[in-house]
Formats: sequence, C-alpha cells, structure tokens
Amino acid sequence: MTEDKARHYAEALPQSMGITFYVVRSHEGGFLPVQIPSANCEILATVKPPDKLDIPHCRPSTLGELV
Repeated sequence: MTEDKARHYAEALPQSMGITFYVVRSHEGGFLPVQIPSANCEILATVKPPDKLDIPHCRPSTLGELV
C-alpha cells in the first residue's frame, strides 16, 4: 500500500468509526493505517476522530424509528 492510500484510509476510518488511527511504516517498509501501532514501526501521522460524530443512524431523532 502506498503512503497516500494509507493516509486516505487513516483519515476516513476515524470519521466513520470514531477511533484514532495511525499511519505507520512497518519494519518491512510498507505503509499501513492501524489502530494500535507495533513497537517496531515508525508512526508517520496520527488521525483522531472529530469531537462530534454526525452519524445519521445514531441521532436521537432517528433512534425511535429503529426500535
């Protein structure tokens, strides 16, 4: 995976999942988006989720429709 692709995934995943992701370079030299970086990789970027997630199916106004 390229560094750009790893960054793309690391930026998209926190938006949808609300979890911090890291872009890392593995000890083999590959680029990966990960939740928990291993001790033998280089962290290139940290991407945190937004303070408030705007997920339509989790809004209070739609919860009654799901029950």
